[in-house]
Amino acid sequence: MAIFGVNRHSTAVTASEAERLAHQPEAIGERVYGLGNPRKARELGNNQPGEGFRFRGNGVLQTTGRGNHRRMGEACGLDFKGTPELVTAPEHALKPALQEWIQNKLNGAADKNDIRTITLPINGGLIGLPEREAWLNKIWPLLKTDNQPAEPWETADTDNKIKML
Repeated sequence: MAIFGVNRHSTAVTASEAERLAHQPEAIGERVYGLGNPRKARELGNNQPGEGFRFRGNGVLQTTGRGNHRRMGEACGLDFKGTPELVTAPEHALKPALQEWIQNKLNGAADKNDIRTITLPINGGLIGLPEREAWLNKIWPLLKTDNQPAEPWETADTDNKIKML
């Protein structure tokens, strides 16, 4: 409910529906990313029964949908559409993540610790942003060098957009 509930996700799962779907990963996948959510299924390229679960988020950056598995597979020279579990295989796991990072030109945002800009193209929204910020704040003391500021947000550019944010 916290992720896929009404007013949280296009799926708009109700409490009674969540109770019925509980402990059924295949049914949840189909309802959220498959034919049980026609708009999202079209967006993700899932057009056959079972593809919502088969192409649910997997890998380092949670590659989701038949279309994204196909696109990432073509970019990486692998058949992620035919074998979606390759996205999580140790020898290939970083390939789609790095491909998505490069395609979205996220190095600049990472250099500024701009999690919001990084989250939008990868996640398609801001779900989970507070948790990502909390993790960055937790690990920042271990990552920063001596000449960097105490807080990760202090590395941001001082342009007007960042100041306003």
